[in-house]
Amino acid sequence: MYLSNTIKAILEDLYVNAVFELSPEEIYLVGGFIRDSIINQKSLDRDFILKGNINEITQKISSLFDGTIVKLKETLRVALKNGITLDFTEYSDSIEEDLSRRDFTFNAIALSASGKLIDPYNGVDDLKKGIIRMIKAKNLLNDPVRILRAYRFVSELDGFIEEQTRQFIINYKDKIRYEATERITLEFLKLLEGRSPEKALKMTCEDNLLNIIFFFKNKELDKLVKRISKLSENLEEAPNLISPLKGISLKGLLLLEILMEESEGRSLLRLPKRIIKRIKNFLRGQKSGCLENVSKEASFDCLELYGEAVFDAIIINGKIELWQQAERYIKISESPLLRGENLLSLGIDEGPEMGNLLRLLRKAAYEGRISTRDEAIRFIQNIKRHS
Repeated sequence: MYLSNTIKAILEDLYVNAVFELSPEEIYLVGGFIRDSIINQKSLDRDFILKGNINEITQKISSLFDGTIVKLKETLRVALKNGITLDFTEYSDSIEEDLSRRDFTFNAIALSASGKLIDPYNGVDDLKKGIIRMIKAKNLLNDPVRILRAYRFVSELDGFIEEQTRQFIINYKDKIRYEATERITLEFLKLLEGRSPEKALKMTCEDNLLNIIFFFKNKELDKLVKRISKLSENLEEAPNLISPLKGISLKGLLLLEILMEESEGRSLLRLPKRIIKRIKNFLRGQKSGCLENVSKEASFDCLELYGEAVFDAIIINGKIELWQQAERYIKISESPLLRGENLLSLGIDEGPEMGNLLRLLRKAAYEGRISTRDEAIRFIQNIKRHS
């Protein structure tokens, strides 16, 4: 009954229904959207395969939903403004033959416009049990990034890798290092965003896959596993949830920072600039070791080293007692009494001197020595008189 209700809901999806109604060819919905619907997980991507030319259906769907058509190798994508994508790929063999080339059993499920579910490898059953099972070994070898994808599904499903599949992955994991860094990064970030990233990361440690992606300075990974395990406890103790960066959750970011610290910032990943900046700030502070014995009274210089990553560091290091100081530091940093353009009007040129004066202003405000704009101006003028 549950599965029939799921199929009904899929067929009633606005975009799936439109594609099935408008396609002139034999067409199937495949893969991820079906998988995610079965486990009641939201998905923005809908993948379709059809016999015949895909240009006509993509043009129709693009016009209907005001989308943009993007060509991706053998696939045409209709990207919508709300973040939803609809991918269309041609297939020439039977639907069963197409499904046989996919990675895992629960990704080899198709749905026809009539509502017929095609599941030749019992993927629905594996999905419900959280089993990650390969279809054929050569399918993973043909695209080794699928090896990493297995651990991503461990995280997303809170599942486990079937024994034969896991042993194969362990034997051939080294092939990952030769794949495109962009694809490795995408799969790894999805792993971090799953329900059980700690479980998946521990498994990648056990199977010696993680030290292919990250170049750890210490080959003994027990410390890393302990830090990963401790993170959830530290997160629960944090008095407030801090805003994550765009494109990554708070927990995902913190796990990534731990991994980058253990590998001294060296990995196969190609991360967005905003994430790289945050990690660099975190690593700069961690390298100083200042959080180990910092007092509340003398905390500014330490917090300044971390910058925007200060809350990350407090959670990761379990220094929750410094939370109020960090909130004060961030507030002063984001809403300073004076900015660079104000110092220009006071006759101070851009450069190292201005940067140092702005830092001294932040420190004085943080320590309560100044609290108004006028006091800040007098503070700067006094420094200038005595320099």
